[in-house]
Amino acid sequence: MAPRALDAIISGKMTSLAQLRPHAPAVLDWLKDGLPRAHEDDDLKKQIELLLGAPRFAPNLAHLGLWDDLIEDCNKKALVLGKPMQEYFVKADLGTVLGEAAVPNKCGRFEVLHDGLLEVVASSQEEGIRRQDAAMPFPFPRNLAFSQLWNEQCFIHCIRMIAMAIDPSFQLLVSGVCEDANGTFKGCAIKGFVRMLNKCVSHDDHYWEEFPRPSLNIDLNRNACTFETSGSAFVHRKNEKAPEDQRSSRAG
Repeated sequence: MAPRALDAIISGKMTSLAQLRPHAPAVLDWLKDGLPRAHEDDDLKKQIELLLGAPRFAPNLAHLGLWDDLIEDCNKKALVLGKPMQEYFVKADLGTVLGEAAVPNKCGRFEVLHDGLLEVVASSQEEGIRRQDAAMPFPFPRNLAFSQLWNEQCFIHCIRMIAMAIDPSFQLLVSGVCEDANGTFKGCAIKGFVRMLNKCVSHDDHYWEEFPRPSLNIDLNRNACTFETSGSAFVHRKNEKAPEDQRSSRAG
């Protein structure tokens, strides 16, 4: 059962750190208990989302000495949740089935054409470009009147707008290729602003990279294509339509 203080935090009736302090440990215990079950209970999931979005709760956990406790608990429970998946990964040898042995990694680099446009050409892994700013027609300008992070947030908005513009065509093209290979296609939204910002400031991710650090997000447009076997993805059926019950729908 949720502690009574939970509603006060979510509704904003708890307006100070002094009010939050005596109730935070109990609310945190409720949160830790509920996180592993949230996928089974929509009401619980909504409560957790509202709690984590409350301006006086999550931002103050470190100040209250409770943040490390939450992170450690999440790490432990994530390992438990992932144990069956890890066992299946090892048993099915998915590292080989889904790795480079099945789908070799292809690298590319940009080459300037005679008209000044950039074209992607095959390259070695050492030459491969893994930064979005390399695809820009000119270097992303940095406004020295503001912080590096302020500039990089602008960069995130810039590449997200480009991703939004090309996403319908990208999803349509990939869904067509997937359908021709008798696969199942599932589109998804472009990568979110908060996700890229968190990776930018994470010491375990992009924090130490060169400006603009969010340019290392090379997966803004994405989707999922699944096939019956690893080999079926390479069978291109040019003159054959898949049966109606196996055909995947195109993205809108």
